[in-house]
Amino acid sequence: MTQQDLGEVVTLEQLNDLVRRVSDLYAQRFQIDRDPAWYLGKLSEELGGGQRGLSEVRGAGAGHWRAW
Repeated sequence: MTQQDLGEVVTLEQLNDLVRRVSDLYAQRFQIDRDPAWYLGKLSEELGGGQRGLSEVRGAGAGHWRAW
């Protein structure tokens, strides 16, 4: 895949392919074994990020909580 012009449309399939290849290179470079535990941890991390974003939108993010 070549570098895209800023004005060129990229399909979701092309973007997915690029992200997958970058992820595979990263895993290979840092010797990450993508076993079931890795996928569970990654899913948990992504769900936490989504929850954090939702809390921020609702005005209940980490900056809004008081220490007990």
